[in-house]
Amino acid sequence: MTKLFTISLFIFTTLLLKAQDESLELIGDRPDMTESAYTITKGHLQFESGVDISKDAIDETTLTYNSSLLRYGLNNKAELRLGVELYKTFWGDYSKNLVPIYLGTKIRLVEKNGKIPQIALIVATGAELQKAGIRSILELTPGAIFTFENSLTDNISIGYNLGIEYSNLAQEITGILSASLGIGMGEHSGVYVEAAWFPAPQTNDARFNAGITHQFSAKFQADIYGGLGLLTDSPFFNAGAGVIFLF
Repeated sequence: MTKLFTISLFIFTTLLLKAQDESLELIGDRPDMTESAYTITKGHLQFESGVDISKDAIDETTLTYNSSLLRYGLNNKAELRLGVELYKTFWGDYSKNLVPIYLGTKIRLVEKNGKIPQIALIVATGAELQKAGIRSILELTPGAIFTFENSLTDNISIGYNLGIEYSNLAQEITGILSASLGIGMGEHSGVYVEAAWFPAPQTNDARFNAGITHQFSAKFQADIYGGLGLLTDSPFFNAGAGVIFLF
């Protein structure tokens, strides 16, 4: 798997260096959990990937070693989104590997204009095989998220999400509420702080995150971040790093 990831990274880097259109703007949906209100330009592809480690209060550790999202611009207001995660959870002598996938679309609804925020809608479905004894059960998590973004000053913006997700296994609806404050630190670097809450009937999960991004070129960005859980069902802490390529 490490060799596959290295080869894929080399291919994406090569394609990136060959790309010549410097007019494109790189706006990622990582590293924060708050999705942006912008879509990919028609005919272009954006690859976002990273690693993450988290630990909860009962000493369960989860290593996500390839959390990737491909975003393709279908037209000037819509994109196709395909995601996959490879992660392993450890608890004492027990461990399990999971490979959830994600398919959806993002549609821009309103263009930012003065006090009117940029608004988009994401409609997507996640799918993951869960073990139940000797059987495997497919968990589907369809959901919808409205994404908003306002510019407060030339270098400060706030993004916020409002959405829901349904699990066919748990048979419950989870809310999605988050807000991320981004601050530009010069032309190429930025920091963010974020709060997120996922209200659900049987779980209590809220989180605080912060991170740093740096754009090395018009089509390559890297990030590093960390966060803390705030409620009983939240991870005790998590940290990670990732990259974004646009071509």
